[in-house]
Amino acid sequence: MSYAVVFTNTAQRDLSRLQSSIMDRVEPIILSLEETPRPQGVKKLQGYKEFYRIRIGDHRIIYQINDAANHVVISRIVHRRDAYR
Repeated sequence: MSYAVVFTNTAQRDLSRLQSSIMDRVEPIILSLEETPRPQGVKKLQGYKEFYRIRIGDHRIIYQINDAANHVVISRIVHRRDAYR
């Protein structure tokens, strides 16, 4: 079952600000979320019902999974110092 990956406006802005070297590492992971929304190494965020994070070096992809609608909503793509504020 394939999921649709959707970006919030904030995530689109975060994505446009990434350096190309980081973007090269982030892009394949985002594309893989279409097939596997809970890949190996994903962590569920404590205190949030449906938020998950993927660690990519010092950056984090924060996202939600809506199994009923087959959507993965990417909320943020930020450096770890800004990810949990």
